[in-house]
Amino acid sequence: MPNEPDENGRQGAKKAVAALYRTLLLREPDPSGLEAYADLVLGGELSLPALVERICRSDEFAANIGKFAAIYGLKGGAGFINDSSQYGEVGLLIREMVNRGSRHRLLVDVGVLGREGSNSWDILRSFAWKGLLIEANPRLLDRIREEFSGLEVEIVSSAVSDFDGRARFYLGANDGVSSLERQAAAGWGPIRDEIEVPVRRLGDLLAEHKVPPDFDLLSLDIEGEDIKVLNDLIDHSPFRPLWVIIEASYDFKTKALSDLPFSKAVIEGYEMVAQTTANLILRRRSGAQNEKARTGKRESGVKTASMAKAASSPTATAYKRERAHRRKTGASRHGSKAGFAP
Repeated sequence: MPNEPDENGRQGAKKAVAALYRTLLLREPDPSGLEAYADLVLGGELSLPALVERICRSDEFAANIGKFAAIYGLKGGAGFINDSSQYGEVGLLIREMVNRGSRHRLLVDVGVLGREGSNSWDILRSFAWKGLLIEANPRLLDRIREEFSGLEVEIVSSAVSDFDGRARFYLGANDGVSSLERQAAAGWGPIRDEIEVPVRRLGDLLAEHKVPPDFDLLSLDIEGEDIKVLNDLIDHSPFRPLWVIIEASYDFKTKALSDLPFSKAVIEGYEMVAQTTANLILRRRSGAQNEKARTGKRESGVKTASMAKAASSPTATAYKRERAHRRKTGASRHGSKAGFAP
């Protein structure tokens, strides 16, 4: 009868398996998986190279390949698509289709945070677009500069809301949940710190950086400020991005823009074409780039009846309840160029 592995051997096998989990899956192993794989390795049924191959072929590793590439600095990162064409023709075709469907190849990312979870990094890298990146937390700027180095971007240090001035910025349980709104940040756990930051209206920032009114993509991930910033931009400035990614899906509870307190101009000017658990993807309606956008005129606005109605809609109410739930449970969230004249 073969000898039972001694305790030192078992601990060594468990350490090796745990190291592979941390390195390849970027997480701690679950206890059952750790024990099972350690037993297979100790029993000679699975070698460590075979375990590496098994992990690398798993769905979990495939889902994390972009994060893996970013952490370990793989040149060029992970591929934008899994291209099975003969000599990369599909990748070339997608690039041409995306770029010919854009007017300026220009995006604006408000609430950058960094490369992980970014709505802009892949587009900047894979399609050679330009970007204006806006981040409220000054402590993240060095990391953003490093992670977006080599890309054609301009980085602005400022919070964004529907007013100009200075305000307290609350650093949440992690960098992705910091906010000008204390309750929005606290909804994910204890506030780590608070700092004073400049606050700008988005339309003013875009004008200062010579962004064309019909730029291609706006991404908003600013923890409680998203809807008010988009309303302010569309209601009071000439800017009309073709595409908008905005954190307003609320776990797919949003079924229509009218469910939330979007302004009449946003509801009439944009259509919801897709959504994820966190974000809505909006497209500017044909003809929605109106006279104000063409002439660059600003106008003052008032809160419309549709906004007031949406604020009390079931989805808006569900959103408020969800925020209250997060505050109660402490649930965690998985959020120099000369200018951009055409």
